[in-house]
Amino acid sequence: MRPQGVPIRWHIVLLIIGLAAPVEGYERMLNQRHLLTDNVGLVRANERGIIRHLRGGAKKAVQHPGTAVAQKSEAGTTILQRLTVLVVGVALFNDFMLITMLVPIIPQLLKSPPPLGVERNSEVAMGILFASKDICQLAFAPLAGMLTTHGSSHTALIWSTVGLAISTVAFAEASTFGQLIFARCCQGAASAATMSGGMSLIAETHPAAIRGTAIGLAYSGLAIGVLCGPLLGGILFHWVGRRRTFRLAALTVAVNAIAQIALKRFAETHPTPTPSGLRSKFGNLGSPPAPPSRATASLITLLRNHEVLAVAASSVAVNSVVALLEPLSQILLDREFGLGVVARSLVFSSATVAYLVTTPFAGHLSDTLPKSRLVCVGLCLMVLSSVVLTLRSFGLGAVLVCCCLIGTGCAFANAAGQALLADLVDRHKLGGYGMAFALSDMADSLGFILGPIIGLAVSQKFGASAGVGVLGASCLLLAPSVLRIGV
Repeated sequence: MRPQGVPIRWHIVLLIIGLAAPVEGYERMLNQRHLLTDNVGLVRANERGIIRHLRGGAKKAVQHPGTAVAQKSEAGTTILQRLTVLVVGVALFNDFMLITMLVPIIPQLLKSPPPLGVERNSEVAMGILFASKDICQLAFAPLAGMLTTHGSSHTALIWSTVGLAISTVAFAEASTFGQLIFARCCQGAASAATMSGGMSLIAETHPAAIRGTAIGLAYSGLAIGVLCGPLLGGILFHWVGRRRTFRLAALTVAVNAIAQIALKRFAETHPTPTPSGLRSKFGNLGSPPAPPSRATASLITLLRNHEVLAVAASSVAVNSVVALLEPLSQILLDREFGLGVVARSLVFSSATVAYLVTTPFAGHLSDTLPKSRLVCVGLCLMVLSSVVLTLRSFGLGAVLVCCCLIGTGCAFANAAGQALLADLVDRHKLGGYGMAFALSDMADSLGFILGPIIGLAVSQKFGASAGVGVLGASCLLLAPSVLRIGV
């Protein structure tokens, strides 16, 4: 009998071939054909099963619309993250552009007849005017942290824009030196709210895995503002005068306010998912609202944490070096190299360019490498910059390299340091981010206040290199404490 499933035509063909083939070969060929037929049937059965599976999956997808909702929510979260970085970056740009616009304008204002200008001690008056911003920022930083913690990051950011608008109008309409001081103090209060609210907003909307990159991109807005501010301030003041200059600046503040309100409304319609809700491709985004006992973490609680204290101390050290080298480099470039105002500004602007280029890179690295190590890199670069400045006898290139090292070191310390601070808040369950970033802002302001006071005092007594060396040594001493954090 022929095997079942083999057509009769195959028997005829094989019988003809069998005239020259043994019987065993005939049976083997029949068995192979039988196996081939079975395999073809199996493949066809598998194809039918796959089709049924795909059709069933499509039906299941239709039966579960929650999948489409989840995908839409995930897309909304990604858009929210990008908009947050953009809005915070614009806020930092606005803040520092308006601050640095005053650099070429204030000397001209102080030369005006009283009561706007001063007749005597114009240098002291200029120092008071510039220092008033940092002092006010130091004083208002805890209040900004409380506003961020008890209110929201959006609220703090919007109030920072209000303060910036008041400051801009005050500079435009000021008629006395006291009103200039008031305008400068408003800038300090606005900066405190910008740093606390803006950084908290990024930390709340970004998980730790991508937080450093977001902070680095946002800080790029700060660098662009520092670059553009003096240039725009000088050109506009020369062509249109003080009032129109600050009225035009007020337009950028208005655009910033509109962007922040739009972001707040978008965030309300696309809330950040909680760990029990949607999971994005980056992991869990956001967390449930902190209980009051954790949300009201005070500065004392933060300062009792040795790791947070080490990060804050590193911010003081880094910014003290920056604050000292800014005026000291101008003095040295004038006295030892005979450069004019424009040339001196271009040399020091190399630090800002280095900061702008390095900040996004440092932020990206902080998502892949231990953040504490990157902060140590920033501290070591500040030490190296102080050493290079002592080699200025070799030429102007040493000062230029020093400025580039300052910008690069500051970029690593800021981008990685802010991300590290947010990670420490999560790690030690210190509550909301607002007060932690307020502490960081206080450290920055304290560094800008103490740096010129200590550094210039030491430089006057022991030489220019001594003041920079003392502050650079403080960075070196803090590096082991930061390195031990291990995050």
